[in-house]
Amino acid sequence: MTKCSLIFVLFFIIFCCTTKAKIHSSQYLDREISPTLISQDDNADSNSLLMSRYKRFLLYRERRAAPSGQKKLKSYKFDLNDTTHNQALIHWSGKNSSVIFILTRKKKTVSGGGISDSSLWRSTNYGKTYEPEWKKFDNKTILNSYFVCPGNISKVIFIDTYNNCGRIWVSTTEGETYTPYMLSFSLDKIEFHPEEQDWLLGYDKQASVLYCSQDLGKTWSKLQSYVTTDRYFWYVKDVDTIENSTSIVHFEYRDMDVFPGRTFLVKSCFIPNCDP
Repeated sequence: MTKCSLIFVLFFIIFCCTTKAKIHSSQYLDREISPTLISQDDNADSNSLLMSRYKRFLLYRERRAAPSGQKKLKSYKFDLNDTTHNQALIHWSGKNSSVIFILTRKKKTVSGGGISDSSLWRSTNYGKTYEPEWKKFDNKTILNSYFVCPGNISKVIFIDTYNNCGRIWVSTTEGETYTPYMLSFSLDKIEFHPEEQDWLLGYDKQASVLYCSQDLGKTWSKLQSYVTTDRYFWYVKDVDTIENSTSIVHFEYRDMDVFPGRTFLVKSCFIPNCDP
């Protein structure tokens, strides 16, 4: 398979009664897919249903195969031997890459429970085999989530629950090496800029504070407090057309100066100087 091939990678995790995870990877000439979160369900019947749907999907893909000259589906299975985790966050880096990340997590069963343990697995051969990555992190690391730069798949950022998510691990080598950066705040979500590879928006959900970084997470600036969850985004190409428009960020926030703090406003500003 050449690097210029467009590879479709489909993943499926089966959590058996022993919670032993099996990874099924398939290669197909097609478009790439988005990151996928799979959780273990207490109802065993749901796992059977998911497997049935997965098999039907593969059959559907094979029927759609182009004429005989096109490559057929190839499938691999790999046992992670991960016996304690009940969630997995799976992501293929995208076309021209053979790297796949699987972050398995143990999520507390109580409502709103956090992540108490995690393991990171990485494949460099389209999911045929996986290697554990924990030797690249310290023993206090509990990875919560990760985000891949859409403009450069070599750049990946992992959020660590260490010190209440006060640390991130940054890779510029598609997971070959990682560099940790301590934060003075908590992070729940990161959004890469659509064009500037090192520009980030970071959101602290508990404090409702929006931050930005222009050096791939090394330093951060506070943009605004009381920002509404998921109501923030970078500039819009061909809509924001003024000078230096790429540094514009839009967001909704609650104006606490207006009693009783129920007035919501929309704000647009140039990073990093949004906070009055």
